Amino acid sequence: AIVSIPLVDKTEFPVTQGMVDDWSTTFPAVDVPQQLREMRAWCVANPTKRKTPRGISAFIVAWLGKEQDGGRGGRRAEPQQFGVGSYV
Repeated sequence: AIVSIPLVDKTEFPVTQGMVDDWSTTFPAVDVPQQLREMRAWCVANPTKRKTPRGISAFIVAWLGKEQDGGRGGRRAEPQQFGVGSYV
């Protein structure tokens, strides 16, 4: 396992290189290994909010999706607007 994420039942979810490769393809703008380390740290710091073995995959995909779409609490780039006669 590349990293393991603590679960509510006090076991750990092992993340394999194959999983990292799949998620990196699905979420190309995300540093997946770094985000997995952050997920682990979050679960260690928030033991009452840890996920179940059944729910951990959805948690990971949701986290990575939020990162892909602009980050957690980060500022998203606003679409650029051009006036009349402006060229892109």
